[in-house]
Amino acid sequence: MSKISLFFLFLLSIIVLHNSSRISYNVSQLNLLSDDIHHLNNQIIKFKHPINTFIIDNEYIELSPQCMYLYNTYSKKVSNPLVKNLFWLKQLDFYVDKYAKKYNLPRELIFAIIHIESSFNQFLVSSKNCYGLMQVNYPVWKSALKINHVGELLTMDTNLKYGVRILKHYIEKYHNDYKEGIMSYFGRSSYAKKYYQKVWNKYLFYKALSGNKNN
Repeated sequence: MSKISLFFLFLLSIIVLHNSSRISYNVSQLNLLSDDIHHLNNQIIKFKHPINTFIIDNEYIELSPQCMYLYNTYSKKVSNPLVKNLFWLKQLDFYVDKYAKKYNLPRELIFAIIHIESSFNQFLVSSKNCYGLMQVNYPVWKSALKINHVGELLTMDTNLKYGVRILKHYIEKYHNDYKEGIMSYFGRSSYAKKYYQKVWNKYLFYKALSGNKNN
């Protein structure tokens, strides 16, 4: 074979190798693109919560069934604007979960107490000096809980921290008897049993919203 033929054969082999590397590169790019599309689809599926998820300013707000009830139904029954505020409801979910876990109490029970005590009015002050969502009695508990200022009880975090702690205290006092604990949270009076029944009915209602109807 002549030197010229060898030279052309050499050039041909270079061209073939170059084109094959381009084909390999394009295939790998297509594989990466396919992976990206698959990942994107997974993300879209993950955020498909049309019932209990809202998007505001690119922020996803996912609410519990209890807060969805407050937003969709309860807000139409009361004049409390807070239960129509998605950010407030998200915060409520967060703190109810936080203190339910800390004190090992059902989150639905905390919702029930708040419902009966304040109708979810964070700034409610009663004639008996009870404050906030769980209507913590400031004169009775300020020393024991070391509450520095009454205004603290009008913040969601502090009110639930003390309110759930007080509820847990009474339940433990009566050896985990929820009925006695709830009646004591209200205060021993002729109305205590009716109060317990109202709270318990709401507890069962909020529990059913989660699909759990067991006592």
